[in-house]
Amino acid sequence: MVVGVVLMLLANHQRHAVEQQQNTNADAVAAEVANQSSSTPAPGSATTTQSSQNKGQTGNPVRIQVLEADINIAVAPGVYNSTSQTWTLSTTKAHYALVTPKPNSDGGNTFIYGHNRSSVFSRLTTVKVGSTAVVTTDKDQRFIYRLRTINTTTPTDDSLFRYSGPPILTLQTCTGANFQNRTLYTFDLVGVTNA
Repeated sequence: MVVGVVLMLLANHQRHAVEQQQNTNADAVAAEVANQSSSTPAPGSATTTQSSQNKGQTGNPVRIQVLEADINIAVAPGVYNSTSQTWTLSTTKAHYALVTPKPNSDGGNTFIYGHNRSSVFSRLTTVKVGSTAVVTTDKDQRFIYRLRTINTTTPTDDSLFRYSGPPILTLQTCTGANFQNRTLYTFDLVGVTNA
């Protein structure tokens, strides 16, 4: 009995410590975004504060945060299986479509998708134009984006894969009464920093 209580207290303490660290990280990102927001560049003209050693290097996304929706989750590689005609999906992570450009300040559409579940992207439905997303890569860079548009489409709409232009981020989740639609959240890059 005593061991059970101690284990429960320890688990609660560890959970609280993790939550505090996540809140601290989110607060730091929010402050950084606020500093950059005071001089938000036009879409496609992102400012960067990368060190010269990371300049030009991009990495795979490993974490996505959407500050206004309280989303802060891991990102795993995502691939399309042409035999089963399905994408890699998880009930606890978002996925970066490996066929799209990595986050960068040059151009292209970085595509991250996930289930409409409380542990993944269900809270995306609460964001509004102007909301902030932060993608952290395995190269210790943070790409900061501002939401420009929200568009609902069909699962067969593959136009996002043909995008050519300034760097953007597209987040996608299923919507509709039977999750038959796909809602796309398109963000413009506003800055890049070291994590």
